[in-house]
Amino acid sequence: MNTETKTNSLILVLDDKDLFIEECDGKDLITEAKDVFAACIDDHFEALGFNIPFASTPETNFKVYELDDDLPFEKIFKSISKDLDKITFTPAQIINFCRKFRKVLPDNQYALLFLTRNNDHYFVVNSDVFSSGYGAEINPLHRPDVLMADDYYYIVVPT
Repeated sequence: MNTETKTNSLILVLDDKDLFIEECDGKDLITEAKDVFAACIDDHFEALGFNIPFASTPETNFKVYELDDDLPFEKIFKSISKDLDKITFTPAQIINFCRKFRKVLPDNQYALLFLTRNNDHYFVVNSDVFSSGYGAEINPLHRPDVLMADDYYYIVVPT
């Protein structure tokens, strides 16, 4: 369902209660998901401790927003929820989403942004499009760079 609702600097482009990320056992690792991220996997995933299993998660609904204004990561995610723990995914959920739902998005050439957490630190996983497929990069949430809306980003969050 495409609702085209604008909130803050984001436009809601997908909110379908029938779409969900299946429950995950937490064992899928982005560092090993070369079938999903064939173009590249950022070495920083391992350095930041994302090379070990995470907790299992239940079936999870999600929403997808399109970035409509130029913003840094932290403002993007805090415009959705002040409680960042409510909008984080585990690495296994990110992999599951990219495997199953990338092709159902309104435009599958957009980069995808996911908020994740390891210990007490928040990170943004960016799954971008390259000529050789999709890649996965990770950055700290507090990175000050501004993302440009005309670079085409979708922000995916659990509901």
